[in-house]
Amino acid sequence: MICHGIHTGSVTKEKLIENLWPDSAPKSGEKNFKVTLHRVRKALEPDVHPDVGYSYVTLDAGRVLLHPDLISVDVTRFEKLITDGEIHLARNEETHALGLFEKAVALYHGDFLKDDPYESWIEAKRSALKKRFITLLLTLARIHEERDEPTQAIRYLQRAIDTAPLNEEAYRNLMIVYADCGMKSEAMALYETCRQTLLTELDVPPDHETRQIFQKIKSLP
Repeated sequence: MICHGIHTGSVTKEKLIENLWPDSAPKSGEKNFKVTLHRVRKALEPDVHPDVGYSYVTLDAGRVLLHPDLISVDVTRFEKLITDGEIHLARNEETHALGLFEKAVALYHGDFLKDDPYESWIEAKRSALKKRFITLLLTLARIHEERDEPTQAIRYLQRAIDTAPLNEEAYRNLMIVYADCGMKSEAMALYETCRQTLLTELDVPPDHETRQIFQKIKSLP
């Protein structure tokens, strides 16, 4: 349900059956759905009042709903913190934006539903969240670099590389920060790490921009 977007309000029962039991017969899929829905409801509301019924997860006209006022989802909080931070940043309210961005970083603990790496219906959400996290780290690094706070910039760029080892933008930005700090050897070593990673994983060299930055740093005294 979270993958399909809690902001949309609900998802059809048929869509959930299609995702979770794609090879099952209609009757079997329906049975699996009912059993799983009951288990989810019991997990969220173990002491539900029999006269009131379940409130956290409801089923109405074939659509399943997570009650937005009763359930807090970390993915939703993560995305909202970034969105709100971007709004404040656009208003030049940098300090406020930084606070929101840092809270978003603290919420990200790795790939979304990483215990199910091969489920195609999860992959789109996983990729979108990871891409947004990398963009967030690059934004934080840029802000700290502009504020002449290289230690913080280095920290966020290194985390971007750790999270997405094939992201050349993160390597380039960190090489530049290292060079600006007089850390030429670290910048050159980082380029070699980038080169080896791309060669091993993709069998390609760093792109032209990355190589240009390396050559400029290499020519520094």
